Amino acid sequence: MPDNENDQAEKYDWNGMKKALFVGTVLLLTVGHGFISVKAQPSTLAPQKPVVSPKPPSASRPTLRLLTAGAAPRQIIRFKPAVNSKQVATMSMGMAMGLSVVGKAMPINKLPTMVATFETLVTQIDPNGDIHYQFEYTNVDLEGSSKLPPDLRAQLRTQLQQLKGVRGAVVTDSRGQTKSGKFDLPREMEDANKQVLKQMTHSVEQLSSPVPEPALGIGAKWQVIAAPKLNGIAIKQITTYELVSFQTDGMTLNVTVTQQAPPQQMTSTGLPNGRTMKLKSLSGMGKGQVVMKFDRLTPINSNMISQLRSEMESPNPPGIPMKITTNTKMELTLKSK
Repeated sequence: MPDNENDQAEKYDWNGMKKALFVGTVLLLTVGHGFISVKAQPSTLAPQKPVVSPKPPSASRPTLRLLTAGAAPRQIIRFKPAVNSKQVATMSMGMAMGLSVVGKAMPINKLPTMVATFETLVTQIDPNGDIHYQFEYTNVDLEGSSKLPPDLRAQLRTQLQQLKGVRGAVVTDSRGQTKSGKFDLPREMEDANKQVLKQMTHSVEQLSSPVPEPALGIGAKWQVIAAPKLNGIAIKQITTYELVSFQTDGMTLNVTVTQQAPPQQMTSTGLPNGRTMKLKSLSGMGKGQVVMKFDRLTPINSNMISQLRSEMESPNPPGIPMKITTNTKMELTLKSK
């Protein structure tokens, strides 16, 4: 591989990892009833620079398909937190990325673990059961060792810490379906990171994980089918839930997620000099478990291991296409109190 392609690949490797971790962290903003959806209600938080999610048409909402209602006895699942109830949740995300450029494999990079703390506060419950709450990232940092050079680790830490202070106001119905949302972004956040968050707001309803309307029992299964656009890529995502344990105040769910994306032009690549990229294929799968209480906004415990593979091609320079294959493994955990 020519030296200039090696240089470009290394830049892509590092820039891609930084962006992937930032986007992954932003996705953790959506961990609530399955996700903390970014929703909106006029916020009483100190004004910064709001990014409002316009209410999309109902067709943009995820599709819920009930596969089986499970065994009797069954009960209707609805989330009913109390006004002024507050939760503090800690999330951690570990990531390793492998990269192959024009058939030449580069070393797998294991990033240090990202650890973030956020708080939620229920501000209002409507007569129809809609839940209004506020959230705020109170801390974001890196933990553990990795092979990253100290200067790159410091850059990554600085970038992630821009999420500290991100806040918003949310409205969700009692089944966990996002209705609307707003981020209040710190003024000092880099424009590129603001753009990622702005893109996220257009998919907030698609990032919901509502529960079925009918009564459910042990063994119940359902799917949530969504088509969000994340990091410039249109993705089809199918999340399958299985109710494995039921109590009067909560439940435990096994979760399986699959992701697919057709060939498409990418609008966000991390490559220098305005290079364009074509996504040739993308596929991913994840498995985990969620423990929830019906009077809480966020899970008591949640874990997920996922793997994503993508193949991309850059037509620049003309006649010398650069093919890039990435393999990403992520481990996510969440605990709240």
